[in-house]
Amino acid sequence: MRALGLVLAAGSIGVAAPAIADDDTVILEPASPWHVSYNDGLCRLGRVFDLDGQEHLLVIDQRWPSEEFDITAAGPSLSELKTNSDTQLIFADDTQLRSNAPALRQQIDKWGAAIVLLNARIRSPSAASQADEKLTEIRATGGRLDTDAARQTRYIAIEQENMRVLFATGSLADPFSVLNDCTSHVLSTWGLDAEKHKTATSLPRLENAKATSSRITEYYPSSALRNEEEGRVELNVIVEIDGTVSECLILASSGSEALDQAACSGFRRARFSPASDADGEPMRSYLSTAITFRLN
Repeated sequence: MRALGLVLAAGSIGVAAPAIADDDTVILEPASPWHVSYNDGLCRLGRVFDLDGQEHLLVIDQRWPSEEFDITAAGPSLSELKTNSDTQLIFADDTQLRSNAPALRQQIDKWGAAIVLLNARIRSPSAASQADEKLTEIRATGGRLDTDAARQTRYIAIEQENMRVLFATGSLADPFSVLNDCTSHVLSTWGLDAEKHKTATSLPRLENAKATSSRITEYYPSSALRNEEEGRVELNVIVEIDGTVSECLILASSGSEALDQAACSGFRRARFSPASDADGEPMRSYLSTAITFRLN
């Protein structure tokens, strides 16, 4: 593991009980500073929280510069949370600072069962409802974490039905700033100009997203069908100044080599509008995306 040599100290001022707290809210207090690490292209923030001597873990992950991030939470207070339930993330008493996030379950060494919340962001909820995932779904993300919005956060609360678990994080502005620096470093490892991307006026835009998704669907690998393999692939493609794809890198495997290869193959004939730098000129850039393979 490559450590970034930075520990964000916990504040010396206690976190006041939020207005959201009630009899159904479990409040977890910080028991460690934030720790940041970089390993195999993954930027990660982690912090331990406590409730009556029982430790809980909160992790925030990013693999590329984006407004979105993944949250993993583990500990005894999370044991009753459900997979694929209607899950809300709440970041402050201001009800605008909340996000919907799909919930998954996984096991973590030394921590046991954990809840994983994908594609979270600190923003007002979109009025438009999200479509259900199909056999394959292409999601493209870009930008950077909004440190101004993060400065308004007071906690990360995970809410399902009548249950709410609240991590008393305080402001996330400094931790998010560290993640932004880390993901800028990731761009450098891909051979891209991280500084130019900070002032880019646009990122690559997939012109034939529907055709690309359909192509992946039509060529669902026969071996994956026989073995009833499903999964989510996170990948990155390098987009040249003429809009062509020159490289494809699997950032997080689906667990199936056949599905991983199909995801990259689906982008061979993808057409992009290239990214634009601060002067509006085409520049070499990237598209990072998650593709979900799901059998009917």
